[in-house]
Amino acid sequence: REIATFARALARTEDSGARLAATLARLADQTRAHHQEHALAAARRAGVTAVAPLGLCFLPAFLALGVVPVIAGAGRGLAPL
Repeated sequence: REIATFARALARTEDSGARLAATLARLADQTRAHHQEHALAAARRAGVTAVAPLGLCFLPAFLALGVVPVIAGAGRGLAPL
């Protein structure tokens, strides 16, 4: 994508005689902004996709270490002697 844009800019400056440096600076800024947007989107997706495995790991641990002992303790207290 960037190479095609660069080639079109090069052809335009060759035909018109405009300065290539200004055009390349603008294209570089656009390319940097485009890549930064993609990097931020990927970082956001990574945060969201990390939640599912963490939930799958912590939920059984919470049940095994938090809920089951409470229920077992309550069951022992309610059992007839």
